[in-house]
Amino acid sequence: MKLFKLLFATSIVCSNIAAAQTAPSNIHTDKNLFYRQPVAPENVDNYLYSMFFSNDRKIYNLKGFVIAETSAPVRDIKVNPAGHSVAALLGGKKPQVAVFDLNREKRKIGEIKPGKEGMTSADAIAYTSDARQLAIADGSTLRFYDARTLKPRSTVTLTGAATLLTANPAGEHIAAAHGNTIDIVVPESGTVVRTLTLASPVRAMRFDNAGNRFGVLTTDGALCLFDGHDFGATATTPVASTATALSFHPDGKYVAVASAGNRITFLNLIDSTDSLTLSDPEGHITDARFIRDGKLTDFIAYTAPASLKYKRIVGFTPNFTKLLEDELNARMLEWTKMRPMETEEDYALRVNDETKERQKKLFANEIATSLAGDLVNHADVTLGGYNPETNMLTLNIGGFQQVYLTMSADEATQFGDGTGLEFRNAVYGITPDDTFELIYADVYNPATGQTYTFNNLDRQSLDFLATDDSFISLDLIKQSSREDARLQDIKDDIIEQARAGSSISEHTHIEASAEIVPSYDASGRRINNYKVDFTYTVDPDFSGKEDFAPGKYLITESPAAESLLALVCRAFATDFAGYVKPGRRLNITMTGTADAMPINRSIPYDGSLGEFDAEPCRIDGDLSSVSVSSAEGIRTNEQLAFMRAQGVRDNLQKGIPALADMDVTYNYGIEVSREKGGAHRRINVSFVFVDAF
Repeated sequence: MKLFKLLFATSIVCSNIAAAQTAPSNIHTDKNLFYRQPVAPENVDNYLYSMFFSNDRKIYNLKGFVIAETSAPVRDIKVNPAGHSVAALLGGKKPQVAVFDLNREKRKIGEIKPGKEGMTSADAIAYTSDARQLAIADGSTLRFYDARTLKPRSTVTLTGAATLLTANPAGEHIAAAHGNTIDIVVPESGTVVRTLTLASPVRAMRFDNAGNRFGVLTTDGALCLFDGHDFGATATTPVASTATALSFHPDGKYVAVASAGNRITFLNLIDSTDSLTLSDPEGHITDARFIRDGKLTDFIAYTAPASLKYKRIVGFTPNFTKLLEDELNARMLEWTKMRPMETEEDYALRVNDETKERQKKLFANEIATSLAGDLVNHADVTLGGYNPETNMLTLNIGGFQQVYLTMSADEATQFGDGTGLEFRNAVYGITPDDTFELIYADVYNPATGQTYTFNNLDRQSLDFLATDDSFISLDLIKQSSREDARLQDIKDDIIEQARAGSSISEHTHIEASAEIVPSYDASGRRINNYKVDFTYTVDPDFSGKEDFAPGKYLITESPAAESLLALVCRAFATDFAGYVKPGRRLNITMTGTADAMPINRSIPYDGSLGEFDAEPCRIDGDLSSVSVSSAEGIRTNEQLAFMRAQGVRDNLQKGIPALADMDVTYNYGIEVSREKGGAHRRINVSFVFVDAF
């Protein structure tokens, strides 16, 4: 075999070169859906998969049916994130806002007119992410109204007269734009926490689904990206000056930009070489947004002259960095917990700054290697040069960077053309540009039976990863571990008492856990929340006796639920009482579940837990709403599960009186199983103490 001189400087050696793989864009459409409309869609918004739009004085649903008629031309619409109503910003001499029921045709919930409650003019609208408030820009004042009653709640003074509003779907912020300035508002505190100044006027703006990024399109053809927590600028990408709308892919790695009336460009925010532009000959693309259906299939939905079009887009590369970060955070937080019977001395030896970094690399390599699969053995391999000074042979492996193997010149001549080589025990990492790098492999040459090792493990850097473990001190982790152990003691005592009283048996299994969860406050500051979870299960054959019977929802009707909440009340009255402080923010999530047994007749409800009209809640993970009244009773399994969650709320307020002095947000979850049986009728509750340390 001919020997080639190494073309690179001899200072570039195996110890500081990793093999990274890049891949060409494979984004394409594989399905087209057309929803013909009677008129041209103008202003649009969506709730989950369904789009809604306006034209002149009417609002339509995806099927083209008129769901609302207005007294003046519609300038904008915003669908409540819980899906129960739509707000319409109306033009005319006196701009105003009208709100309509999405579930009842042409039913107006109410309106907010100039002169009412101090408002002078409605210039822009947006709902808060929790669906509980409607924001209206009124000159330099941002007014907040209750989303259901439309009664005023609070006001915020802006730095200018806002003409565009958008809310963070996963956070506490509303962005209010005026000219080339954007005010970042926190409705909870009623403050402007940040003011951004752009080079040109704002044309469109949007947060990604996770609230990690904030994107702004300006009239000079720039896509400006900001951190979604502290709003520091992260990047500016040139786009068409005709760009009118942007939307982030649900995974946060790509953004879609609509421009020139007939184009949608998909941009990889990590790898600028990965992009695709789709053109529609019909044009009239005024809005384009990513929509994910119930099967987690991604579409780009956009306007056309007399239709709404959905294109199923495939070929987006996963956000490997985000997948790695999430799994790595979970593993590291679990690894840093004190183990049962572990002494303080043993813990200090096992968990310290040095061992944390070593363990992080081990976990990161395991996760990245699992995500990568067997990439290297599916890549084309060719031989590069051999450097007799360093005794290194170069291998070109697909899209990876070159790999260098140390060997003699005689051994190098026995590699043939590189085909047939086997790569064993491969280990991969992920680079800052979200590609895989080969950081270790045993290269077996079947022609000679010899194995050579490529080892770049020591040079791997994880500095670019946004891991959470560095924000939690070891002292806090120890404290949390001690409290978790005490929580188990309280749990065991409650269970023993309940079993002694024969209310539950060994077939009811109660679980409790406590952990520190890193997060951000509204100003973008890193904080540590304290999360305490309580749940239980009952063996199927005993659920009818020890848990909710069919159609039952009161806590007193489930010995298992009663025992669980006795544990909760005991814990926060004793060892965990220090977290129940006046004024402290606390988020409580109560989840009720129901099975698939049909409700043939309305279940009577006496109103003792309250009357509920379009109460926001999450149904199987999606934000929605539920109404329950004593007049109509409980007619669906969603309502039944919701009332089980309300039973938890009522029990907590009575059992922990100190909650009345805290800043508590009650969140409700509903899960309805497709299966029948008592195993699917239960409750659980989660407490998150905000900025607890």
